[in-house]
Amino acid sequence: GHGRPPPGSSSSSTSSRGTGIGVMLSAEHNGVQIVVIEPGSPAAASGKVHRGDVVHFIDGNSARNKSPEQVLALIQGQVGSAITLSVKASGPGSTAGSGMRQVSLVRGGGNDSVFDPTATLPAGEDVIHL
Repeated sequence: GHGRPPPGSSSSSTSSRGTGIGVMLSAEHNGVQIVVIEPGSPAAASGKVHRGDVVHFIDGNSARNKSPEQVLALIQGQVGSAITLSVKASGPGSTAGSGMRQVSLVRGGGNDSVFDPTATLPAGEDVIHL
């Protein structure tokens, strides 16, 4: 494996407000939805958070009417601290009444971000994680 960069070598990430669970959030018609899960992140390791899940609560804080940025701020925190998410599957095959799940994770090892639909990608390029 490769070592972590030494402290002081700041990456180009602007969100240095702490760490999170390795998800990318997007504002969808039914709420703030998880659209990407980073491989190797706490969210991925749990096996309990899935792409397309809508975030309903973060440590008891309702995500209702919040922007993805606000939800992200709730998800991020001290490395090693516990976080409990209430998520609900969305999309085909999930009925409205089914499947609110409580997922307990420990923060750390994931970079959280918000999907930016205004960021234009060069034609023919895939999304590149930096």
